[in-house]
Amino acid sequence: LNKPPFVHNHYSEKEENDEKTNKKKKKKKKEKEAKEPMVGPFSVFRFADSLDILMLLVGTVMAIANGVVLPLMCIVFGDMTDSLVNSASSNTSATPPSEYSYITVIYSVVIAHFILIQIIKRSHLGLFLCEQLLTNFTTKEQSAYAKAGAVAEEVLSAIRTVFAFSGQKKEIERYHKNLENAKTMGIRKAVSANIAMGFTFLMIDLSYALAFWYGSTLILSGEYTIGSVLTVFFVVIIGVFAMGQTSPNIQTFASARGAAYKVYNIIDHNPTIDSYSETGFKPDLIKGNIEFSNIHFSYPSRPDVTILDQMCLSVSSGQTMALVGSSGCGKSTTIQLLQRFYDPQEGSVSDVFILNIHWLRSQIGIVSQEPVLFNCTLAENIAYGDNSRKVTMEEIEAAAKSANIHSFIDELPQKYNTQAGDKGTQLSGGQKQRIAIARAILRNPKVLLLDEATSALDTESEKVVQEALDQASKGRTCIIVAHRLSTIRNADRIAVFQRGVVVEQGTHQQLLAKKGVYHMLVTTQLGHGTE
Repeated sequence: LNKPPFVHNHYSEKEENDEKTNKKKKKKKKEKEAKEPMVGPFSVFRFADSLDILMLLVGTVMAIANGVVLPLMCIVFGDMTDSLVNSASSNTSATPPSEYSYITVIYSVVIAHFILIQIIKRSHLGLFLCEQLLTNFTTKEQSAYAKAGAVAEEVLSAIRTVFAFSGQKKEIERYHKNLENAKTMGIRKAVSANIAMGFTFLMIDLSYALAFWYGSTLILSGEYTIGSVLTVFFVVIIGVFAMGQTSPNIQTFASARGAAYKVYNIIDHNPTIDSYSETGFKPDLIKGNIEFSNIHFSYPSRPDVTILDQMCLSVSSGQTMALVGSSGCGKSTTIQLLQRFYDPQEGSVSDVFILNIHWLRSQIGIVSQEPVLFNCTLAENIAYGDNSRKVTMEEIEAAAKSANIHSFIDELPQKYNTQAGDKGTQLSGGQKQRIAIARAILRNPKVLLLDEATSALDTESEKVVQEALDQASKGRTCIIVAHRLSTIRNADRIAVFQRGVVVEQGTHQQLLAKKGVYHMLVTTQLGHGTE
């Protein structure tokens, strides 16, 4: 049976009301969740020292004193006006007292107008009225300038690529486009500010006329004196302006509290691997024996993806161990665990957990596939290898000779004072690698890590760099990560990784003889079955 119409409508209205109530509750809940957490008002000054606190107190006292000056001046101005009016009223000259009063009022109005203009200028009321609009335009303008600057920086750092593809015109247009956006926002901001200021003066003049019209009626009725009207008027105006000025400051302080919450969370966070910590053992002698025992590791950003699975590996002191395998099998991760950039979820890496992290990393030298050189001299880039002391020029030259780069530097006009350029743009790939090798050698590390150190080089550069690496690895425990198998055939041992596990170990000849994974990698890369 069909329900009666009135019953159907009744239930529909009830359901609609319930739905509206639920929506309101959800909206309030979302608003509560969206509200950003803040620190306490006094927690913002958590890192203020005694001088900062003293300056804040002095500034607060001076601000109060400054705020009191104008109201006091208005009281004095009111009393002065009353004195002039009373003096005019008691004058016995031929001029009627009403004319003296009129002249006094006009004089008072002129002074009042001058004071009012000064208040407006000091309070920046016009800017306050359109604060949100100006803030929006300013933010967009700064963003446009930042994008233009980013374009310029990007183009200048990759200027060779731009010229190679004849992209100068395109990049100039991209830069101008961002500048045009900044120009548009700047014009809008200026127009808005001037309109707001004009509107402000209009409202001030209207309120000024209204106040003096009403004040004159009070004076004529005898309820107030001229001085009292002027005093009340200006004190109220100053109070309103002062209250208006607090709003942007309160908003700024609220923003600071919100920002402080995020910053303090980072500061208060206790990292599991603290490179600044002074705790940990610092042995006087390090042998260079390395052992990975049952390592299970996944990156924190991808906990479901297993990188190393019960991986075991031993490297003896002074031995050169090469790690090979397909991309993503855990080779580079292994040396990152040795440097304690990460800690494994299971297993152990020698005794690195009990060692001081800063000391541990000072015993390790690393040369990566894309070495990072700083925009300073070649000498400073090499000296960066040991920041714990002042490195002498003799040590820098000795490291450069060991890396087969000294003769090249010595032929340069400015020799070791030659600028490397941003990210080493003034040098070739092989030269950058040899500078990086010299930097690694300078600290005289017991362990040397080579992560794809020659994979990005041409054959000629690779040969020179490989000679430098062979010389640098003498007398040190050396771990080499390589895709190009021809560079690791002379390694003492080769460990073959597959899906996070070491599946084969041995010398180059031993692994070829097994005809296993390593043999397959070699034949695939070289295109024939024997070598």
